[in-house]
Amino acid sequence: MLKLVNNSIFFKIVINALHESLDELNIYHDVVENYSLDDDHVYLICTTHENRSLPKRYISYNFEQLTTNKVWNPSFFEQLRKAELVFDYSLENIKELEKYNIKAHFLPLGYSKTMENNICNKK
Repeated sequence: MLKLVNNSIFFKIVINALHESLDELNIYHDVVENYSLDDDHVYLICTTHENRSLPKRYISYNFEQLTTNKVWNPSFFEQLRKAELVFDYSLENIKELEKYNIKAHFLPLGYSKTMENNICNKK
């Protein structure tokens, strides 16, 4: 089963938008706050860069900007290599990841009704 990991306030809007999109496509999934390190679920994680233990099976959705002067810990790229699938919001990031033999797929964050500012809609 696909599980979207909602473990960061910074990526909550991303997880909610993905949840909404998967619901509209009738793709069975669940939203969870934590993940198990040893089950067979596939977890979609936006926090791979945080250098924490990861589950056995995961998809990484990267939102870190890689075209900067920041020096990344090599473990970050190793975590991405271990992912079953890597998504990235940036075509420039994907070029950088290729230098580390990481095949990433372009998945830009687009519109979702969960991102609407409901304050503007109130009368």
